[in-house]
Amino acid sequence: MKKLFALTLCAMAVMGCDDKSTESSQSNQPKQTEVSAVNTEPKTSEIKAVIPEKYIDVPFTKTEKGRVIYKNPLDAFENGSDYNSEDKTLVINAKSPLKVTLKEDTGAALSVDDVKQLLEHRFILAVYQFFAYTNENEIEITLEPVKEGNKPYGKGYKAIKGKITREQALKTLQTFSGMKDFDDYVSFDKDSEWVILGFTPSKKAQKFTSSDYQSQILKSLLTGKIETPYKMVPQPLNVQADLIYSKLIEIGKTLGVSFVKDNSHELNDGNTERTLSLSDISAIHLTVTPDNKIITVTAQFAFSNSQEYILQALSVLSVSVLATPSPDKTFKVATSMIDKIGKQVSKAKGSIKEVQEVDGHKVEMNVHKNLGGLSFFSIEKLEKQPVIFE
Repeated sequence: MKKLFALTLCAMAVMGCDDKSTESSQSNQPKQTEVSAVNTEPKTSEIKAVIPEKYIDVPFTKTEKGRVIYKNPLDAFENGSDYNSEDKTLVINAKSPLKVTLKEDTGAALSVDDVKQLLEHRFILAVYQFFAYTNENEIEITLEPVKEGNKPYGKGYKAIKGKITREQALKTLQTFSGMKDFDDYVSFDKDSEWVILGFTPSKKAQKFTSSDYQSQILKSLLTGKIETPYKMVPQPLNVQADLIYSKLIEIGKTLGVSFVKDNSHELNDGNTERTLSLSDISAIHLTVTPDNKIITVTAQFAFSNSQEYILQALSVLSVSVLATPSPDKTFKVATSMIDKIGKQVSKAKGSIKEVQEVDGHKVEMNVHKNLGGLSFFSIEKLEKQPVIFE
């Protein structure tokens, strides 16, 4: 679907081109109308957006509202996404009902977790790319990660496979976005010069396919079980910034650090990040709310064999765990994470992540090998809260 979004960026380039009549077919769908360049094409001077008759060069019809429906369901992939049969990134396993294998070229060496996140996102895009622009009622999609030349990505990198029905996809769409139907999935904004009417994904669609509820959406699509959407909301940690600061100063003196830097900057969400630094590498970041409550504590350190960096890492970790009810217990968890990651580092590519829960707190460690071993150990207290979309 990267291609689909790219199409909108060059839409205006065709505004001055001659009209192309679009091959169309009569559908049995009661709400679908046949495309006619003579009868349906509005005057381009009246709108800023691009009409699909000027842009799409494969046969299509429209719904009553004007959403593009491909005559050939495979065009949902061949014409509107990064997958096609010519380069074998689209493999047709069966035509009725349609079963396809999509091969996702990540273009870089990524961690297992990063590939998993990418595949989830791309699988959701593929599902709605198909149902929004076809009248088909079912599809089975297998999405595989591949490297250059369609070579398998490697062990541990799992494909996503699922048989999805239109009803299942629609219920998921309604539950996790507030959109009522697939017509809501596309834009009909005539005043937007970056829109192909009835074809470009709407703002609601873009938000839906890039939402924080990706794992819940995928689970709903794969299982058919629609659960109430929820979000994990950070709760205040039982620790004061002054305590973190004073303890860091205290432990810093034992390392010969006479001055702990204290810098702050405002984040986009209105919170403030306060950074207490032992050195250019080792620091503690505090995410502070406008009412001065700490919701995240993150220890930054170097995953290194250097004695100096090891001592600094232990220092910021030992201070950061003060944000949890049982600091000793959390510190042991942190060091066990380091031991576990240490066994993976030599073979790892990109980043390595470990996540655990300690006394109702989420503790997460990320080691970025591609950043020279720069690492982050974060602590949050998250509460599950239901979400209702307007």
